[in-house]
Amino acid sequence: MLKTILESLRGATVYGVYLLNTVFWCLPIYALALAKALLRGPAWQGRCSAGLLWLADGWIGGTRLITRLTQSIDWQVRCDAGIERKNWYLVVANHQSWVDLIVLLMVLGRRISFPKIFAKQQMLWVPLLGVALWALEFPLMRRYPKEVLEKHPELRGRDLEAARRAFTAHRGRPISIVSFLEGTRFTAAKHQDQQSPYRHLLKPKAGGVALALGALDDKIEAVVDLTIVYPDGVPSFWDFLRGRLQRVRVDVRRLAVPDDLPRSGYSDDPGVRERFGQWVGELWRDKDTLIDQLRG
Repeated sequence: MLKTILESLRGATVYGVYLLNTVFWCLPIYALALAKALLRGPAWQGRCSAGLLWLADGWIGGTRLITRLTQSIDWQVRCDAGIERKNWYLVVANHQSWVDLIVLLMVLGRRISFPKIFAKQQMLWVPLLGVALWALEFPLMRRYPKEVLEKHPELRGRDLEAARRAFTAHRGRPISIVSFLEGTRFTAAKHQDQQSPYRHLLKPKAGGVALALGALDDKIEAVVDLTIVYPDGVPSFWDFLRGRLQRVRVDVRRLAVPDDLPRSGYSDDPGVRERFGQWVGELWRDKDTLIDQLRG
């Protein structure tokens, strides 16, 4: 009983520290985003965008520092050479918990250019972070139900077009596009419902990857394939805050973008969709095998 109380107090305290760090960086982000919206001109817009990314990078640095000071985690990370902050990357990863975001920042936060994550549009309603995601022009995706698209076909592809604008807005400075290809967190129930062919993964979605490559083909240096494993079981974010996450295993591979991947036509051409499906399927088969190895 006493242990549970102490863990809960610890979790609340650590959460408060993370919240203070978020508020500290979000307030100037809001102010600069407002200035960018009110004052036009290419030069001013460029300075504001650079300033917003600098502030967001400060938030990442604060998050990493807090994690190092408050957590006792056994990190085992294997990372390919040749990953540099000056380059553009497409980062793909498996997704199991909100803790994955912390792991990504700890492992890649100082190795890659500023990460922009494909996020659900519902994230706009998250206090503090929602406005920050909008201000930083994150690609926000809205998934329409099949029956809605049948009645309103004009909505098809609208979220992808919004994401394209988010990518091309930063062609002048390096960023990394992060996509959790499964589109949702892994659970045994979802795995069964999908009848996934993979042991440890849900079926991957290739649309975001195709969009990123189509919009930034001349910029993307390589694919960074991030595989995350929690040997003691997948933690909730509350478990993490309470200090219950003991071990994390991460593998980071740098992969070349296949030359034969089409750079357009994903929405309209079944052959293009099939080729992307083959590619992400190969990535996921390799990742599934790698997860077995990391668990062992």
